[in-house]
Amino acid sequence: MELHEITSIKALNEYIFQQKLQDSSLPPHAIPKPRYSEKDTNALTKAIITYIKLHPLCEAWRVNNTGVYDTHTQKFRKSNTRKGIADISAVRNGQAWQIEIKKGKDRLSIDQIKFKADVEKAGGIYFIARNFAKFVIFWRKNYFIEQPEILQFGFKLG
Repeated sequence: MELHEITSIKALNEYIFQQKLQDSSLPPHAIPKPRYSEKDTNALTKAIITYIKLHPLCEAWRVNNTGVYDTHTQKFRKSNTRKGIADISAVRNGQAWQIEIKKGKDRLSIDQIKFKADVEKAGGIYFIARNFAKFVIFWRKNYFIEQPEILQFGFKLG
């Protein structure tokens, strides 16, 4: 399976498993199969970060914007991140990507709408991911725009 063939969580799991097989001297039955899913926001976040990191010239990480519990005061302290920041920050060949994960009937808050507008005004890409397949479609549509160095290095366009 090739990277450009990943269109679903099932395909992501298969691709990662095949990569592990290639990199290991163990027999296939001894290698644990990946268990990416999109059952909840945490699982979808993990799958999208993994997918992005598979691509050349890309990096992604989860943004933790929840407060921290202070055992001394027995209260939560506010996070020091900006209100409304997206769940995933990524860089694709120098361009900022912000991905907000929303499942079910979740909607953007006022702070998230403002953050989205600020990212787009600054030339970044902002996407609301409700499932893996739609994220992949958006990624592919935007991934190969104006990246001659990818063509130069001979990476497969998908």
